Amino acid sequence: KELYEIVKKEKNLNNFQTNEEKQFLIWHEAIAIFEVNRSTKTALTLLNHALKLTLTNSDFLSEREIHIMQTMAIFHGENKEYEKSITILKRCLTNFNKLDFTRDKEIKLKIIFNLAKCLDFTYQHEEAIKYIDRGIKLAINLNTLYLLGELFYLKSQCLLKIKQHNVEDVVYNWKKALFIFELTEKEYYIKMVQDKLIEIQNKKHS
Repeated sequence: KELYEIVKKEKNLNNFQTNEEKQFLIWHEAIAIFEVNRSTKTALTLLNHALKLTLTNSDFLSEREIHIMQTMAIFHGENKEYEKSITILKRCLTNFNKLDFTRDKEIKLKIIFNLAKCLDFTYQHEEAIKYIDRGIKLAINLNTLYLLGELFYLKSQCLLKIKQHNVEDVVYNWKKALFIFELTEKEYYIKMVQDKLIEIQNKKHS
């Protein structure tokens, strides 16, 4: 709501003159509208408008354009349009890999994580795990804990859904996730993983 008010105020002041500045404002207006009204259609229309302000070559997206397209994918995902989301996120990933220099190294992690989530939602669990493993490797290479716990947790959830899964593998990934969530003090996730571990222990002994 606060973001929505700030965006509206800035828009009225008309301080944003360049296409890049206008784009930034419209992008955040779309996020605010989605958060406040859950209006996917309006938000996506705004994001398309924001993209068109700078898009010159659809095969070579800038870092900002990749950010905006990822926001589109998230909105589609929230709307349960997972296939659309998967297509956009794969395009984001391809374009990110073409960039010579990136200011925000963690955007690739976010793309991979959201892509793996959508693949999981569409029952493509093995494919999701491939991307999760790439994400885990990338986070370690970047020396960041950002999304690392969530990636280990998602991997265990995907492994559980595979028919011939190994319980030890599932527990191993939960424990990795728990360790990172404890380090980063994510109480909600800590409780969730602890409950899962207790549940699986009880199953073993029942």
